[in-house]
Amino acid sequence: MLLTDTHTHLYYETDVEKQALLMQRCFDAGVSRLFLPNVDLASIPQIDELVSRYPENCFAMTGLHPCDVKEDYELVLDAICENMIDRQIYAIGEIGIDLHWDKTTLEFQRTAFKEQIKWAKDLELPIV
Repeated sequence: MLLTDTHTHLYYETDVEKQALLMQRCFDAGVSRLFLPNVDLASIPQIDELVSRYPENCFAMTGLHPCDVKEDYELVLDAICENMIDRQIYAIGEIGIDLHWDKTTLEFQRTAFKEQIKWAKDLELPIV
C-alpha cells in the first residue's frame, strides 16, 4: 500500500541528520510520499532543499498561510507567485482563513485566499 503524508512541515527541522532520521521513520512506517506546504517566503528555500534531497518522495506546495497574511500580503503573494515559475508545484497550500490567533486580518486573509484560489484554478492544482 502506498501511504502519503498530505501535509508535513518536516523542513522545519534544519539539522540534516535529524531530518534524515525523520524521513527514515516515515519510510519505516510505509509513508513514501510527503507533500510540503509552503507558509511564507522563508519556507520556500527550506522546502526546495528537502525536495532536492528526496526528489522521489517530497513534493512542494506553495502559498501564504493565513496566519502570515499581514498588511504587506500583496507583495508577499507577488514574490511567492514569481517563485512558482522555476519550481515544480503540486498544490497551492497552505492557504485558507484562520481566525484562531488574529481576527484583525480577516479582510486581508479573504483577499489573499481568493487570489490563491485563482492560482489553483489557473494552474489546475489542488488546494491544501
